[in-house]
Amino acid sequence: MIGGGSYDEGNQGLKIDQWIDIGHIFQSAQVTYSGEYKQGNKIGRWDSWWKSKYKQNLKIGGGYYDKGGQSDKIGLWVDVSDEFFEESQVIFNGEYKNGKKIGRWGIWLRIQDRLGGNIGRKQIDVFYEWRQLTYNGDYNNGKKVGFWDTRYRKGFCNSFKSVGGGLYDEAGHGLKYGYWIDTIDYFGYNYGEPLITLNGQYYYGTKVGIWNTWYKQDEQNEKISEGCYDKGMKIGQWIEICDEFRKCQQITLNGEYNNGKKVGVWMEMQRDKDKTEEGFKTVKEIQYDK
Repeated sequence: MIGGGSYDEGNQGLKIDQWIDIGHIFQSAQVTYSGEYKQGNKIGRWDSWWKSKYKQNLKIGGGYYDKGGQSDKIGLWVDVSDEFFEESQVIFNGEYKNGKKIGRWGIWLRIQDRLGGNIGRKQIDVFYEWRQLTYNGDYNNGKKVGFWDTRYRKGFCNSFKSVGGGLYDEAGHGLKYGYWIDTIDYFGYNYGEPLITLNGQYYYGTKVGIWNTWYKQDEQNEKISEGCYDKGMKIGQWIEICDEFRKCQQITLNGEYNNGKKVGVWMEMQRDKDKTEEGFKTVKEIQYDK
């Protein structure tokens, strides 16, 4: 048995007494949380545990919930990243007051069953042993402000290098403004994948004008797609990359947008990862309404 506990005998089905909850990606992460429930709310001490390849139930985090029955975290805590697993052992440490984070928080990376360096006062997104991506900048009242820098490195032995970023609006709404270099959402999920960036202009959080997609492999940077936005809506001729474009799946879609909708004939094109010099070749045609 990996987890479990008791529910009350009434009709409400509330968790009570001692429980072991499993993490939401338990199949890959093997993270559990142990502590006490009272009428469905966490109270007192809770600990986070991780079953690694070599150890049984290594304690990796935890802290206290208030006894008032609101499941509010209080005092010093070590939180575990939602994406914690063998190759991405990231934890956060700091203080809670009435369920809200206060003061300075540290972001830490565990390396081979020990804590590595403090990653610092940053927002992290992609963070694995083989590649790490951080977003570095300032917050004001919970909103990003000013210049934010996107930094990347391969492995732990290399230093971080700037690969993107841009400005947030000065009014404090947390909206991107001006020229930006974005990274794709799924960057870094697989070892050996290239860096893919999206470059263009924002106007208070909305994409405008020409945007380009760049593909960087072995220090060679190549433009692979291009198109135009009108107030966040795609218009005119586009070359766009497929969902989850990656080294082994290099597919583009070429055609026309009208008011954000694909129209006419679109060409699906693909190239061989080992023969990139031959370029993209048509795979099929897709017909959309005019």
